[in-house]
Amino acid sequence: MKKTLPVSYPPITSYPSIATILSILWPQTEMFLPWFCDRFIQLVSCDDEDIDATGFFYDEKMVKCPLLEYQLINGFDMFNAPQALTDFIEFNIEKGYYVSAPLDWFYISESPYYHERHLEHGLLIYGFDAEKKTVMLSDFFQDGKLVQTTASYSEVNKGYSALFSEIPDTEPRDITWMMLLKISENRYNFNKELFTRYLQDYINGIDSFGIKYQEPRYNTNHHHYGLEYYDVLATKIHSPLNIRPYHILYDHKLAWRIRIKFLIDNKFLPLQFADAAILRCENLISETLRMRNLAIKYKTTSRAKEKERLITLIERMKQMDLEFCRFIQSAMQQKVAAISLCKP
Repeated sequence: MKKTLPVSYPPITSYPSIATILSILWPQTEMFLPWFCDRFIQLVSCDDEDIDATGFFYDEKMVKCPLLEYQLINGFDMFNAPQALTDFIEFNIEKGYYVSAPLDWFYISESPYYHERHLEHGLLIYGFDAEKKTVMLSDFFQDGKLVQTTASYSEVNKGYSALFSEIPDTEPRDITWMMLLKISENRYNFNKELFTRYLQDYINGIDSFGIKYQEPRYNTNHHHYGLEYYDVLATKIHSPLNIRPYHILYDHKLAWRIRIKFLIDNKFLPLQFADAAILRCENLISETLRMRNLAIKYKTTSRAKEKERLITLIERMKQMDLEFCRFIQSAMQQKVAAISLCKP
């Protein structure tokens, strides 16, 4: 018996919880694009001294997606159940459910920590082969890059049981949950008002929704939103440099490439602005990539010259991003004005 559920390489990979869900949804691109394109605009970061400029997409709590069905499973109940985790995986994948579960990387042969270090990490399981006794899974196994690979039943079962017996209590723990995810039959229409509000919040550096990021490790009142993300980056350039915020910014701009095409194709963005919007977006992507590469170089060299160049580029990127967002905002407002003029 063998079954594999469809997955694709997601458009956002800088944060695991988002990448996991997008891997499931992206094969259903036509259905999923409207929901994707009116979100993933807002960014949040925090500038506490003990937090290393970590940034997040505002939309990280992805289980609220109306295109997904999901069930939370108590991890302790699963651990105490008579069947092995792989039995649970087989049963649910047969029913069309993806399984998101934490495992100890120490026992996963594809992980960089295999038989070297215990590390609890949630990963996506999307298939199994009962004859070969392997499961299909994806996680950030290769130099922080998302990969789709296989693991033996033995690795998976040991990796799960180790969470309750071998990882020290001082390590971050998240073993009390597992999640079952399934594509729902719901459909979603692009919410232009929501898009507009997220874009305005991003430009103004505010959170008009009043929803603070809920990660316990970053329980802080010093949140910054939207374009202020760049300001936090500029104040947190030190050695060793945290590269993840730069990866997030690059993913953020790549998401705009997808969004711009969607807006044009569905006539939310007037055709006369299409070429300029595409050009501005591609320039923004190119410069964000250059900034990320410079950050990687500074992380390697720690030279003052690269630090000064990086600060200058961050300041320039903030202005460039602002001009791009205002252009999109203005173009879409003109679309609304044109429609109003056509009404009798």
